[in-house]
Order: sequence, then C-alpha cells, then structure tokens
Amino acid sequence: MEHISHSVTMQRGRIFLSTDEIEKIKTILPRIFGVVSFSPAVQTTASLDDISTVAQQLMKNVLTTEKSFAIRVTRVGTHPFTSQDVAIRIGNDIVTSTHAKVDLNAPGIKLFIEIREEKSFLFTEKIRGVGGLPSGTQGTIAALIENPMSLLAAWYLMRRGCNVFMVNTAVSNEHTISTFLRYWYADAESITMDPTKEEFLTQLSDICSEKQCDALVTGHALDEPDNPLLRLKQLKKN
Repeated sequence: MEHISHSVTMQRGRIFLSTDEIEKIKTILPRIFGVVSFSPAVQTTASLDDISTVAQQLMKNVLTTEKSFAIRVTRVGTHPFTSQDVAIRIGNDIVTSTHAKVDLNAPGIKLFIEIREEKSFLFTEKIRGVGGLPSGTQGTIAALIENPMSLLAAWYLMRRGCNVFMVNTAVSNEHTISTFLRYWYADAESITMDPTKEEFLTQLSDICSEKQCDALVTGHALDEPDNPLLRLKQLKKN
C-alpha cells in the first residue's frame, strides 16, 4: 500500500489495519472499493482502567465544556461487566476530567468503544468509504474507453467488484486512464485500439474472449442507434 508499513488482521465483521501512518491511510482507504467506512482507533486492553485512561486522553483532545458527548459500547466475548457498565464507568470518568455534559440523544461527539475478547478499540470518527464490493470478486469486464462517460461506466462496474480490462480508443486518453486507475488503486490492464478499422469489432470480441470477460461496458446511451458498438449482434458470443 504505497510503501506504507502496515499489518492486517481479520475478525468477524472487522478488518484491523495497524500502521503508524494514520494520516496517509486516511487518504487511501476512501478510494478502496468494498470499504464502507473506517475509523482511526486506539487499541488497549479490555480492562476498564485501561479503557478509561485511553478514553479520557482521546476526549480531552476533542471535548470542551460547551460540547456534549455520548458513549456507544459494543462487546464480543465474555467479560465481567456489561456494555452499560462500561458506558457508565467511562462516562463518569470523562465528565470528571473534562467537565463536559452527557447527551445521549444528540451528542456533539460520540465515543465508540468496541471490546473484543481481551482487546478494546476506541474511536470518535466513522469515515465513509466508497462502498461497493471488493475488487475482483465479481469477474472481469472489458471497458471501452472513448470519453469521460466511459470511465464513469467502468467505475460503476469496478465498484460492483469487477476486474476491468481497459480498451482505449485514442492515444490521447492514455494519461487520463493511467491517472484514473492509479487514483482508484485499480490493478487493471489496458490496450489501445483503433475503432475506425473495419476489423475493430472482431478484434474486440477476440480480446474479450481471450481475457475471459463476462461483459463489455461503454459510455454510450441506448438512444444512439447509429453507433456500431450498440449492434450487439456483431460481437461474437464468448
């Protein structure tokens, strides 16, 4: 990941990415297909004392006496306390150290505490990702790139988890395609073809078969009857 030192572990419903370069990671994850949201978190033990120490440090950085807060606790595993016990204990400690007010209905800041077995994770942000499905989970498509609408069409299929094979129709598009793929961290092949050649559709069909593409996507609308690319009968069935 851009030469960023990191490690990844997976648990049910969560992917944990450990790194010292949080700010860089925050610029990358919103562009990874399949990531619905992510939260920079601080890890500690499942001890209430340790959770309280980390929680107070976190909230002192973001809370003022004018701001209210609430605590949301989730747990996985067996512990000698309930989620409500955690919320009450940590909430009281934060009030004591910051003099901020608790507002369970419309808090200015939410502190999320996720306790998983012997570990706990604390965070105050939920940053939206691009969502969709992870790349490569839904087969391969060929994307015929002629204009910005073509890239948009390819993007929607990429977001649906498809690998994309880029078929470029103009040398002038090469830089745009390269920038697009790099921005979205897409590991995609590309080829440049001349759509004015008589054998273009035959070659396109052969390439789709060779790359085992499940579909062909273009940026054309169905109200363009004169466009030869919409004469689907001319494309051989893969």
